[in-house]
Amino acid sequence: MECGDKTLEPRLNLTSEELDGIKTKFRSKYGPVVVGQDPNQSAKFKEMLALADKDIEDQKSKMARIDYQATLFQMQQERSEKQRAALHSLLSPIQRLPNENLLRIFEYLCEDNMLLLDPRNLQLPLISYLPAMSISFVCYRWRELAISSPSLWASLRMKAYEEVNPYIERYRAGFTPTLDLFIERSSDFPLRITLDMPCNDGDLFALGKPLAPLVRHAHRWKIYKYHHLFYNELSKSQFHSLTELDLISGSRSPYSNDLDMFEHSSKLRSLVLSTMPQNPSRFPYHQLVHADFGIDSVGTLDEHLHRCPSLKSLVLRSYGQEPEDPEAKPESEGVWRNITSLVIVNESLGKVSNILFPSFSFPSLNELQIVEDSEPPYLNTGPPIPWPKDTFSSFLSISSCTITTFTILGVSISDLELIAALQLMPSLSYLEIDDKPWHVTQFVG
Repeated sequence: MECGDKTLEPRLNLTSEELDGIKTKFRSKYGPVVVGQDPNQSAKFKEMLALADKDIEDQKSKMARIDYQATLFQMQQERSEKQRAALHSLLSPIQRLPNENLLRIFEYLCEDNMLLLDPRNLQLPLISYLPAMSISFVCYRWRELAISSPSLWASLRMKAYEEVNPYIERYRAGFTPTLDLFIERSSDFPLRITLDMPCNDGDLFALGKPLAPLVRHAHRWKIYKYHHLFYNELSKSQFHSLTELDLISGSRSPYSNDLDMFEHSSKLRSLVLSTMPQNPSRFPYHQLVHADFGIDSVGTLDEHLHRCPSLKSLVLRSYGQEPEDPEAKPESEGVWRNITSLVIVNESLGKVSNILFPSFSFPSLNELQIVEDSEPPYLNTGPPIPWPKDTFSSFLSISSCTITTFTILGVSISDLELIAALQLMPSLSYLEIDDKPWHVTQFVG
């Protein structure tokens, strides 16, 4: 019998009837005796047994060759698939995408490179928080494009958690070289800096050394956001490139002298504060075209607006204060002709409306957004605040403005009240209404 590539022909090939006959002999009580007393019968069975053993050996050998060939075929298939994937990648649309367009995508992805001073309990690999570095590890083209594009490395968020001191020395060994690498690869590109550090003054002192390379480049900061305590280590820095300043704090608002360090920031145009300092400051308020701050009275709003005569965009927020005197009027004429965009963000529409609508007018206003804050601890658990239809109508009438964009988010307003409000804005071209709960962190003015 041949054992080549052709199908094996068995040496022993019993029919069903013959196999049943053998089984019958075996089950018979005389079977073994009969076989043992008949030499010819015994020899025949032994010969058949030998043939079956040879068939099994041949089949095992054949199966081993088949398994080997299957392994070879599988390896060849995997190699072909890799070759196809490589060839397909060369012809993929992203390979035909010009570097300029690819860079725009990368810039969108790299808007928040998060450097963690305390990388505990991460849900993703550490490098996934650094998209610029991740991109540079993909392939030669992407790496060359990333390294030669300072803008990808210029957006940095420094993140620390509470109780920094016990961990700062442990993680600084990896944090500082990474920060140095980002600063080096950002070259002279303006920096976007966010410090997110809910820690106390002692911990901030411990952070001084890790953040020192960043402070040395404060003259390159274009956007500076500090959420939580004010970082006074910057008091001797110069911010010649700064255009946007966001100092929303989780503990306290900056004092007037805190803001003096930005006196010579000639390019500064945008300011975000939880509350404006009351005392005079050398801060260049007169340069601002956008401001975002909290208010609690007509007097404070009037004072803040006089500080910022060049404003074109204004976001007003209320954080739980009741108006000091709802009947109060501004000391001077409350007409602000430069402001074209107004956003009201508060947890109780009545509070800001009682301050703003009766006392101020904005003749050039064309964009109005009202956002009701539902985030604890400012969540209003009482009855819904009624829509201030009378003061709203009076506000639009006195302002004599042409509203083209109107947005209402999280505000309780009936259909009839909405229709009445829309009738006051005949030039409206864009309307957005969403009555689901909103909170301040969802909203970007």
